[in-house]
Amino acid sequence: MVVYARSVSPFFIGFTKKDYMTENNIHEKIVELRKSGLSHNQIAKEVGRTKSTVQGHIEREESKLGKKISVDPLLLKKNDIPGHKVVKNTISVDENGNIVHQWARLIPGVEELEKWISAMEERAKKVDPPKLISTTKSNDLLLEFPIADLHLGQLSWGKETGSDYDCTIARKLLVNGFRSIIEETPVVGKIVISTLGDFYHADNKEGVTERSGNVLDTDSRFQKRVDEGIKALLECIEMAAKKAKEVDIIIVSGNHDMHSAVWLSRVVAAYYRKSPQIKVNVEPTPRQYLVHGKVLLVYNHGHDIKSNKMASIIAAERPKLWGSSVFRYARMAHIHQRKVEEFPGLVVETIPTIVAQDAYAADHGFLSSRALVSYIWHKEYGLRSKIERCPAELLK
Repeated sequence: MVVYARSVSPFFIGFTKKDYMTENNIHEKIVELRKSGLSHNQIAKEVGRTKSTVQGHIEREESKLGKKISVDPLLLKKNDIPGHKVVKNTISVDENGNIVHQWARLIPGVEELEKWISAMEERAKKVDPPKLISTTKSNDLLLEFPIADLHLGQLSWGKETGSDYDCTIARKLLVNGFRSIIEETPVVGKIVISTLGDFYHADNKEGVTERSGNVLDTDSRFQKRVDEGIKALLECIEMAAKKAKEVDIIIVSGNHDMHSAVWLSRVVAAYYRKSPQIKVNVEPTPRQYLVHGKVLLVYNHGHDIKSNKMASIIAAERPKLWGSSVFRYARMAHIHQRKVEEFPGLVVETIPTIVAQDAYAADHGFLSSRALVSYIWHKEYGLRSKIERCPAELLK
């Protein structure tokens, strides 16, 4: 006699009676959950079936009803979470106005937030703060102090131009501004002080520009203007020498001081001729260069060359400096306003001036903001910070 044994599907292995649900029970449960607003995925997890099985039951019920299963507002899931409250409940409906989905927005209550904050505070107490150790050495940093269009010797009457200006005011603005800046500056290895042209307002006793013959409003005697300019620049250099191991001086000529810039650089160079700490650049070139690691700074007044020509001129004039540098910046002045332009391989920055408007500028509405600026450079990583001072702060 042959005995046949009925095989047991592995699907039923491990199932208890409690776990087992009849097909009708499953169908009713799925329909009920759908009416409560649950999605197909949520229902599948709830009843332990696949999404496709759930979808089949829903389609069968909707086929029997002749319409989609609508969500019963009375059965909508509350989405209650302890310590939270529903602040918004969004419901979508089908073309017949039947509710299809709901989305609840919850926020934690005050007590829950306080618990969360307290827990974060306790966790923070157990964490040791990181030890911040700066790897920057003083020799890595350079303080750049560009003096743009000081026009020392200019005379402005405040009632006419908006601000008074003369030799005394110009010297006070420059010296107080530089003192304020170096007091805020960290320890640096080098300081460069550069005059970007028009350090002096007039190049002769007559107070007339050489190129165009414009008559200038000048303060006092020519000799006094010369002396005040030298004293102001030397005061800044002395302060720089107390701050840094190396001090570089760059004096560029402008359209107002084509001759004065030449003799000023020679006077300062002669004054510090025995100082190994202070170096004065007396090269008779229209553009002057300073290298600080990967940083290349180029100085030019800007009255003869447009900013968009500077990149090609620098690359042709100093190809080795161009090739070995990463951060290339050209400093220009002349137009008495700030401007930053970026060209391939070079940023050209027009430095603002601290000078007050003269009668000509006031008449023509040239009313740009006034400022003294300085920059801190890292020899490997370029620009670190910029410091700025306004006239009101320096004339207190």
